[in-house]
Amino acid sequence: SRIYDISTGDSRRPRRQSQWLVNIRPSYDFSSMPLTVYGQAMYYSERFSSDSNTNVTIYPAYTQINLGAIYSVSDDLELQFHISNLNDADSFTEGTSVESGLSFSDGSYHGVARPLLGRAMKASITYSF
Repeated sequence: SRIYDISTGDSRRPRRQSQWLVNIRPSYDFSSMPLTVYGQAMYYSERFSSDSNTNVTIYPAYTQINLGAIYSVSDDLELQFHISNLNDADSFTEGTSVESGLSFSDGSYHGVARPLLGRAMKASITYSF
Protein backbone atom coordinates (compact mmCIF):
# COMPACT_ATOMS: atom_id res chain seq x y z
CA SER A 1 0.00 0.00 0.00
CA ARG A 2 1.08 3.55 -0.61
CA ILE A 3 0.44 6.70 1.38
CA TYR A 4 0.24 10.02 -0.42
CA ASP A 5 0.91 13.32 1.37
CA ILE A 6 0.82 16.89 0.16
CA SER A 7 4.37 18.10 -0.27
CA THR A 8 6.17 21.31 -1.18
CA GLY A 9 9.73 22.04 -2.20
CA ASP A 10 10.35 24.27 0.83
CA SER A 11 13.45 23.10 2.69
CA ARG A 12 13.55 19.92 0.65
CA ARG A 13 16.88 18.16 0.36
CA PRO A 14 18.24 17.40 -3.12
CA ARG A 15 16.78 14.24 -4.62
CA ARG A 16 18.04 10.90 -3.29
CA GLN A 17 20.07 12.67 -0.56
CA SER A 18 19.53 11.44 3.01
CA GLN A 19 19.30 13.92 5.83
CA TRP A 20 21.22 11.35 7.87
CA LEU A 21 23.82 8.89 6.65
CA VAL A 22 25.57 7.00 9.42
CA ASN A 23 28.44 4.69 8.44
CA ILE A 24 30.14 2.60 11.13
CA ARG A 25 32.91 0.20 9.98
CA PRO A 26 34.94 -1.45 12.74
CA SER A 27 37.70 -3.91 11.90
CA TYR A 28 39.97 -6.27 13.79
CA ASP A 29 43.49 -7.38 12.82
CA PHE A 30 44.53 -10.74 14.24
CA SER A 31 48.06 -10.66 15.63
CA SER A 32 48.62 -14.41 15.19
CA MET A 33 47.81 -14.43 11.45
CA PRO A 34 47.60 -11.94 8.57
CA LEU A 35 43.79 -11.72 8.74
CA THR A 36 41.52 -8.69 9.06
CA VAL A 37 37.79 -9.03 9.64
CA TYR A 38 35.40 -6.11 9.36
CA GLY A 39 31.76 -5.23 9.68
CA GLN A 40 29.82 -2.25 8.46
CA ALA A 41 26.46 -0.78 9.37
CA MET A 42 25.12 1.97 7.11
CA TYR A 43 21.92 3.85 7.94
CA TYR A 44 20.19 6.02 5.34
CA SER A 45 17.24 8.21 6.39
CA GLU A 46 14.30 8.69 4.02
CA ARG A 47 15.01 10.37 0.70
CA PHE A 48 12.98 12.20 -1.97
CA SER A 49 12.78 10.97 -5.55
CA SER A 50 12.93 14.46 -7.07
CA ASP A 51 13.31 18.19 -6.38
CA SER A 52 9.91 19.14 -7.85
CA ASN A 53 6.95 20.45 -5.85
CA THR A 54 4.45 17.77 -6.87
CA ASN A 55 4.29 14.01 -7.31
CA VAL A 56 7.27 13.25 -5.10
CA THR A 57 7.96 9.68 -4.04
CA ILE A 58 9.60 9.26 -0.64
CA TYR A 59 12.02 6.35 -0.34
CA PRO A 60 11.94 4.74 3.12
CA ALA A 61 14.88 4.75 5.53
CA TYR A 62 16.94 1.58 5.84
CA THR A 63 19.99 0.07 7.50
CA GLN A 64 22.36 -2.18 5.56
CA ILE A 65 24.84 -4.56 7.23
CA ASN A 66 28.02 -5.71 5.43
CA LEU A 67 30.71 -8.17 6.61
CA GLY A 68 34.04 -9.26 5.23
CA ALA A 69 37.51 -10.64 5.73
CA ILE A 70 40.88 -9.94 4.09
CA TYR A 71 43.69 -12.50 4.28
CA SER A 72 47.22 -11.47 3.26
CA VAL A 73 48.91 -14.45 1.63
CA SER A 74 52.09 -12.43 1.04
CA ASP A 75 53.14 -8.78 0.75
CA ASP A 76 51.81 -8.79 -2.81
CA LEU A 77 48.79 -11.09 -2.61
CA GLU A 78 45.49 -10.68 -0.71
CA LEU A 79 42.30 -12.72 -0.68
CA GLN A 80 39.04 -11.03 0.25
CA PHE A 81 35.54 -12.32 0.99
CA HIS A 82 32.70 -9.80 1.33
CA ILE A 83 28.97 -10.13 2.08
CA SER A 84 26.92 -7.05 1.24
CA ASN A 85 23.43 -6.39 2.59
CA LEU A 86 23.65 -9.32 5.00
CA ASN A 87 20.35 -8.32 6.60
CA ASP A 88 18.64 -8.15 3.17
CA ALA A 89 17.48 -4.54 3.74
CA ASP A 90 14.69 -3.39 1.45
CA SER A 91 14.44 0.10 -0.08
CA PHE A 92 15.14 2.04 -3.27
CA THR A 93 18.26 3.90 -4.31
CA GLU A 94 16.62 6.05 -7.00
CA GLY A 95 13.59 6.24 -9.27
CA THR A 96 10.85 8.45 -10.66
CA SER A 97 7.97 10.33 -9.13
CA VAL A 98 4.30 9.48 -9.64
CA GLU A 99 3.32 10.61 -13.14
CA SER A 100 0.36 9.91 -15.40
CA GLY A 101 2.57 8.05 -17.88
CA LEU A 102 3.48 5.52 -15.20
CA SER A 103 0.10 3.86 -14.74
CA PHE A 104 -1.56 0.73 -16.05
CA SER A 105 -4.68 0.93 -18.24
CA ASP A 106 -6.84 0.35 -15.13
CA GLY A 107 -5.36 3.53 -13.59
CA SER A 108 -3.28 1.83 -10.91
CA TYR A 109 0.16 3.32 -10.38
CA HIS A 110 3.38 1.48 -11.11
CA GLY A 111 6.66 3.10 -10.24
CA VAL A 112 9.99 2.87 -11.90
CA ALA A 113 12.71 2.61 -9.26
CA ARG A 114 16.07 0.98 -8.72
CA PRO A 115 15.80 -1.28 -5.69
CA LEU A 116 18.55 -1.76 -3.17
CA LEU A 117 20.23 -5.00 -4.20
CA GLY A 118 19.62 -7.98 -1.94
CA ARG A 119 22.23 -10.02 -0.10
CA ALA A 120 25.28 -10.79 -2.24
CA MET A 121 28.64 -12.47 -1.68
CA LYS A 122 31.86 -11.90 -3.55
CA ALA A 123 35.41 -13.15 -3.36
CA SER A 124 38.39 -11.40 -4.89
CA ILE A 125 42.12 -11.77 -5.31
CA THR A 126 44.38 -8.72 -5.28
CA TYR A 127 47.92 -8.90 -6.60
CA SER A 128 50.10 -5.80 -6.24
CA PHE A 129 53.05 -5.37 -8.60
